[in-house]
Amino acid sequence: MTDRQLLRDTITQSGLKKKFLAEQLGITTQGFRLKISGVNEFTETEMQKLSELLHLNKTMRDRIFFAKKVE
Repeated sequence: MTDRQLLRDTITQSGLKKKFLAEQLGITTQGFRLKISGVNEFTETEMQKLSELLHLNKTMRDRIFFAKKVE
C-alpha cells in the first residue's frame, strides 16, 4: 500500500514537477495523478524509477511504496 501523503511530501521537497516525473515514467500527467491519488497502482518499474529520481534510500522507498498501514 502506497503512503500517498508521504509520496506527495517527498515530491514537493524534491522540487521536481509532477509533469517531469510523469514524462520520466513514460505516462501522462493525468495517469501520474491517478497513481498518486491511489486510483491506480504504481508498477514495480515505476516505483524503481521514482526511487531513483527522488533519490530515495531503501528505507524511505519501503515507507512510501510498501506501507503496512496508511491513515
